[in-house]
Amino acid sequence: AAATQTAAPPAQPPVKIVIAAEAGGPDAAAGRQVIDGLMLALAQSGNRAGGREVVTIPFDLNRPLAEVQAQLPALIKQEQAQFVVGRLALPGFSAQLKALSESGVISFIPGWGSAELAGKRCLPNVFSTGAQEDQGIDTLAKFVDEAGYRRIVLVASAQGEGAAKVFKRQFKGEILREVTLKDGALDYAQD
Repeated sequence: AAATQTAAPPAQPPVKIVIAAEAGGPDAAAGRQVIDGLMLALAQSGNRAGGREVVTIPFDLNRPLAEVQAQLPALIKQEQAQFVVGRLALPGFSAQLKALSESGVISFIPGWGSAELAGKRCLPNVFSTGAQEDQGIDTLAKFVDEAGYRRIVLVASAQGEGAAKVFKRQFKGEILREVTLKDGALDYAQD
């Protein structure tokens, strides 16, 4: 009698996830939350998703925006990643979000998201799990107006330029001066 052998199904390639978060610098705590949260979820699932092994690929966002915009899409392409999880909705990331959308990779942004992700500019494969960055700023500008402040000095970080624009759009008083802090500034001291 002839013996029949059944071959094991071919192994499925792993699911590749780029974790884009700050590993160092002033935003390292927020970056660590993204990394730790994803790693905990993977540990609880046996490091599998959809029955396939998961491989994580770290990408440190603690670098100049121009480098992020050049290097992250290249890493996604090189690694053939299917997903990106990270803090990618910071002000100035419009070009990055467009590149992610065009790449087809599914991107998850834990926490607050850029207002650019809402309404007409909503992207089909980019998902933010929190409030828009401008929601609280709209409320702050309204409070300042209703409290009777008519002349202010506006202080914002370089990363907070989007929030500053929202505040200026909503505030009805006079902005005497704008102070933009350098990226990574830990206090309000000027150079």
